[in-house]
Amino acid sequence: MGRLVVLTLFMLLAIGCGKTMQKAGGKVSVDGVPVKDGAVTFYPIGGGRTASASILPDGTFTLSYEKLNDGLPPGDYKVTIVADIWDESPAAKKQAEAMREAAAKMGAIEDSSITPGGRLINVVPPGYNVLETTPITEKVVLGDKPLVFNYDIPSKKKK
Repeated sequence: MGRLVVLTLFMLLAIGCGKTMQKAGGKVSVDGVPVKDGAVTFYPIGGGRTASASILPDGTFTLSYEKLNDGLPPGDYKVTIVADIWDESPAAKKQAEAMREAAAKMGAIEDSSITPGGRLINVVPPGYNVLETTPITEKVVLGDKPLVFNYDIPSKKKK
């Protein structure tokens, strides 16, 4: 009988060892317009493993922790949102081509890793990109239904 009790206790402990996950996702927009590409990351306050998601073309995301779309453990989180676009304007492309031609005339070796001219456009304001400056915090609790986090971020600070 002693072995049966020990085996039962071992099985109960083994079942409780895994993390309890809460399914979660949501939508990201800027000034009411869905963000079409980017990433959302939930950082546990106090440290630990993050949960993250890619933003889909309709602005939606589903968080993943250990497996795709499994959610995240309960706790308090800071949330970053990164959504940037590299814009190659015709003028920037023309300038980059002129620089490559000038370098070739001087005998420089072609390096395809050189980034062509352009500019970085922050779809989501940069303050949301970094853990130290993001204003978003969330408390995740276990529930029967997936949690929904909707973020409509203003493009500029309101005066």
